[in-house]
Amino acid sequence: CYLFGAYFEQCKRHKIEFKFERDFLMIQLKSFRKMIEKFYKNPNKKTTVWFPMFDNLFGKKDLNLNKNFFLALFPPLKEKQLELLVDWFIENKNEEIVENIFYSAAHYFHMEIDEKSSFLKVKETGEYIDALSFTLTDKDFKGFDKSILPTNSAIRYSFVYLALGSQKELVNLFLNYKQTDNLIKKIITIGPDVSYGLQPYKS
Repeated sequence: CYLFGAYFEQCKRHKIEFKFERDFLMIQLKSFRKMIEKFYKNPNKKTTVWFPMFDNLFGKKDLNLNKNFFLALFPPLKEKQLELLVDWFIENKNEEIVENIFYSAAHYFHMEIDEKSSFLKVKETGEYIDALSFTLTDKDFKGFDKSILPTNSAIRYSFVYLALGSQKELVNLFLNYKQTDNLIKKIITIGPDVSYGLQPYKS
């Protein structure tokens, strides 16, 4: 839901039609997986998505936290399983919780990259702490009435809150879907528990 919402915003910005169709969404999903696989197998440690401090955390060079982060985003799913996820998304795209996550992701990426975004303006000042602690106000929701990004916590940590507020409902939607897959069910029901991430980001 989050991934497709991000692609939706990118399509809108580049005047590309976003289609709620299997072929179109499969291209987006496979593209994401190829990118993750590339970062996992041949990481570019100069990018902003790689945190060098994690390479030797606690003096342990074999923790591989950076690589394991990408591995967690790359479960061993086959073509039919990817199609199942896409079909589920298409069929449930009008469910309120799915819409909320989808449009919240679009809203987040809009705030990160749109030239008129109040968040982008703060980032461009170069003040790291101001950007890290930036919170949304009502005026930032113009055009994103279905977004549920929080206004009482920093936007950079919004994913934690979205996950906490939607995980159970999304899991139930999938478990009650007309089709099923044991591996996907196992992945989404045994973890990860994101509640541990809540405390550090409370305002």
